[in-house]
Amino acid sequence: MPFLEIHGNADKAAMWQGDHENSGGWGAYIPVPLAVASIANNNRCTKLTTDTIASKVDPDRMITRYVYSGAPSGMDVVVYEIDGGIHSWPDKDLDTGEIIWQFFAPYEKKD
Repeated sequence: MPFLEIHGNADKAAMWQGDHENSGGWGAYIPVPLAVASIANNNRCTKLTTDTIASKVDPDRMITRYVYSGAPSGMDVVVYEIDGGIHSWPDKDLDTGEIIWQFFAPYEKKD
């Protein structure tokens, strides 16, 4: 299964570092990087590359993109970590709709 995550590392509702004690009341969960690595492992991705992108509105605010690739199935796993990003749609930092389309379009099922 291809997987795309866009997540702020300052999100207080779905915390980047996880919430093992359920302090947020949403149930205990593991950190985003660990959860994503598990999905990449399940897809049998063999390569991890990272790069950084400046936010559209603040060039000092960086976004790190992690790309897990090399899966025999071709199902990549990609995560965008928005530095200082909170629990909101990140369109002020990224062209979110375009990123989602570009990621999933190659997986479109053709009849």
